[in-house]
Amino acid sequence: MAAFIARRLCSACLKHSYYSMSLRNVDIFRSKSLASVPKCLLRQLSTESPQVKGDKPVGDTINKVADKDKASNNDSKDKKDEIKARAERINFWGMKVLAVVMGGGLIMFYLSLKNQKELELEQERNKTLKEIGMGGSWTLVDHNGNMKTSEDLQGQWLLIYFGFTHCPDICPDVLERMVKITEKIDSNTRLPKITPVFITVDPARDTVAAVRKYIREFSPKMIGLTGSEEEIKKVAKNYRVYYSNGPKSEDDDYIIDHTVVMYLVNPDGGFLDYYGRERTEDHIISSISKHMKKYKQLNK
Repeated sequence: MAAFIARRLCSACLKHSYYSMSLRNVDIFRSKSLASVPKCLLRQLSTESPQVKGDKPVGDTINKVADKDKASNNDSKDKKDEIKARAERINFWGMKVLAVVMGGGLIMFYLSLKNQKELELEQERNKTLKEIGMGGSWTLVDHNGNMKTSEDLQGQWLLIYFGFTHCPDICPDVLERMVKITEKIDSNTRLPKITPVFITVDPARDTVAAVRKYIREFSPKMIGLTGSEEEIKKVAKNYRVYYSNGPKSEDDDYIIDHTVVMYLVNPDGGFLDYYGRERTEDHIISSISKHMKKYKQLNK
C-alpha cells in the first residue's frame, strides 16, 4: 500500500496539494513498509511539506518513526551485548570450576602416587630390618613372675625402653615421656593401642618384685621384664643396646651407662624405628602414627 501511494505521488510531480496530508493519513509511513517509499519523497516530505491546521508535519512524523526504529535497534544491540556479557561470565566461571576440578584430580593423583611410593619404601625398609635381625626373638620374665617371650607380645604395638630401677633421673624422665606418648596414641580412635615395655639392663638388682614396684609408678599398663644375665645380654644385643656397669661405691651402689632410646615394634614382632632423647613427643607420635597407617595398608 505504501509503495502504491508513493508511485502516485511521484507521478503527479509531488504537487503541494498532496503535501498537506493529515497525520491520520500518514499512518502508513509508520509501518515497516517505510523502506519502500522513494527517497526523493521522503526528503521533500521532511523539508517542504506545508502544515495543515491541527495536523502535525509529515516530516516530524517520519523522523519520529525513524527515531523509534533507531531506538529499537539500539535496544536490540544492548540486549545482544548483555547476553554476550552474561555468556562470557558463565564461560569464565565454568572454566574456573573446571580448573578447580582438574586441579583437584591432579592433586589426588599425585598424592596417590606419593602414598604408593612411600608404601614401597616402607616395605623395602622392613625387609632390610628383618634381614639384619634387629629385634629378634627372646625369652624373659615379666613383673608378675611369668615367663614371657617375644612371640607372646605379638599382635600388639610395643614401645620398648631399656633401663634400670636405680637410675637417678634419665630413666624416670624417659619413661614418663614414653607413657605420655602411648596415652596420646591410645586416645586417637583411628589408631591401634600401643603398650609401653620396660626391660632392665641390671638383672642383678632388678628382681621381679623390684621391677613390679618400679613400673607401677608410671603406668598400670606398662609391662616390666627382667631375666638372667645371659637373657638380658641376648635381648640387648638384638636391639643393639649398649650398657656397662660403672664403679661401685662403698655401699656397693653403682650407675649403669646405657643407650637411651625407645624402640618401636609392630604386631609381627618386627622392629620399625627408634627415638632418642632429642626427639620431641609430637615428632615421636607423628612417626608412630605414620608407621601404624602404613602397616595397616601393607597388611590389608
